[in-house]
Amino acid sequence: MLGLDALDDNRRAGWLGNGNFWNVLPFMHMLHVREELRERGLGTRLVTFWESQMREPGYDRAMTSTLSDKDA
Repeated sequence: MLGLDALDDNRRAGWLGNGNFWNVLPFMHMLHVREELRERGLGTRLVTFWESQMREPGYDRAMTSTLSDKDA
């Protein structure tokens, strides 16, 4: 899986970028929601959907990271 898009009125509202770390562990490397659409739960829904997609093939762990100066 290369990424997920979230749409608002058929426009990209946000996205989640992901891949596999060492070809073994799901890794979320990017989560972005357009500034004017933040604080509405869109990022939470993207992450929750991604987590459910990672459980289907049997993953029970995932990895992510953030910069220390970013809200997450």
